[in-house]
Amino acid sequence: MRPIVVVGAGIVGASIAYHLARAGAPVVVIGRDAGVTAASFAWIGGDQSGDWPGGAAGLARFVSADWRRVEREVPEVGVRWCGSLRWPPEAGAPRAVAERSAAGSDSWPGSPRQVAAEIGPGAGSLRQAVAGSGSGPGSFGQAVAGNGSGPGSLRQAVAGNGSGPGKADGVGPVLVGADEIAMLEPHLRIFPEGAIYTAGDGGVDPVRAARALLAAAGRFGARLVSGATVIGIRADGVDSTVGFLPASAVVLAAGAGTAALARRATIAGEGAAVLGQVSARGAGPGPGTAAAPSAVGVAGLGAGGRIGGVSPALLIRIRADRAGLVRGIVASPGLEIREVRDRELLVAAALPPEWSWADLRDSAHRALRQLQDTFTGGDHLLRGWRVGVRPMPVGGPVIGWLTPDIYVAVMHSGVCLAPAVGRLVTAEIISDRPTPDLDGCRPAALTHAADPRR
Repeated sequence: MRPIVVVGAGIVGASIAYHLARAGAPVVVIGRDAGVTAASFAWIGGDQSGDWPGGAAGLARFVSADWRRVEREVPEVGVRWCGSLRWPPEAGAPRAVAERSAAGSDSWPGSPRQVAAEIGPGAGSLRQAVAGSGSGPGSFGQAVAGNGSGPGSLRQAVAGNGSGPGKADGVGPVLVGADEIAMLEPHLRIFPEGAIYTAGDGGVDPVRAARALLAAAGRFGARLVSGATVIGIRADGVDSTVGFLPASAVVLAAGAGTAALARRATIAGEGAAVLGQVSARGAGPGPGTAAAPSAVGVAGLGAGGRIGGVSPALLIRIRADRAGLVRGIVASPGLEIREVRDRELLVAAALPPEWSWADLRDSAHRALRQLQDTFTGGDHLLRGWRVGVRPMPVGGPVIGWLTPDIYVAVMHSGVCLAPAVGRLVTAEIISDRPTPDLDGCRPAALTHAADPRR
């Protein structure tokens, strides 16, 4: 049996390859490096109440549960379940929390009044659970990491807020005041009056996670072809700098490079008609076939179309003067920061449409000053910065069959969605049946009724 060839060794391609191999499919992964995965802030959860366009809104509810499942299966992915704080709350307050808070009710679990009631010096209080940075009973490390539900754990303190987007095991977003913020992030210079706290959020080293998933895929029999470049894609396989790789199906999961890969596809017959019509009108496949094999330029899926949408982002690395300076993920005006490992901080910054290398340098130094203004201390070292070109498909994730033999999976945020997408794509490919949870993500707004494989 010819293998499924996954093009892309970043977090999305690695997740798809892992899930396919774990399901028993023969898999070959080809990729040069982790791509934009290495330049990702890698916030798992994030602002689930924010802008999740198209089918992303339907997938957001799987983020935490699927990451926790993958972490159980592949512990080497190394998720840090540290929780997140973002303010001002008006910028991202979950609707249910905002409505309850405005009503002044203290009868729902996790409300500000109920959380505040747990603050005190006694054993089992929220103050005791969050005040420490160690890993002993009741410590911040144990409470936030989700390592239990007993007295003193943060899970118990804020549980019961439902199971919708952004929630993990009942620990969902709650509105907290300055006292709670002071315990969660004690090194802030000024504590805001209110913030949204999501205990179930976490962060991951995305390159480490991708490598762990690829290694796990290898243990299930997948083969990794690293350092190779794809030259062309055909219905029966992939042409590369290391030779031809035969395939029963090809999965394009190369992030911002996916559009260029799609343009290299040489497709005959009905497949060419599908791509040609998607290119011409952004519509689903219609009647008619191409007379002969042709190299199809997928303009509608390129720079001006859905797959080709991109957005640059700046990732800045800072060495803090001490470990634990930033305890969780902090998203405040002008600063989005988290600790990846002891003393190693990541700062995410947006970039204007046009920028120069001088702009990058200035943005990095500005982030360092913002860190010094926001947190105590100040003997921090700017380690470096890099730009990542994130895939930003117009209208949300693009996931599904472009032709009967070529499957595409490109999305933002790839890190957040990778485990869920890997699971759902695998179910779709292995069963040869459409997965309803992906219906909002189809290429050119295709639904399962217009699947070119049907």
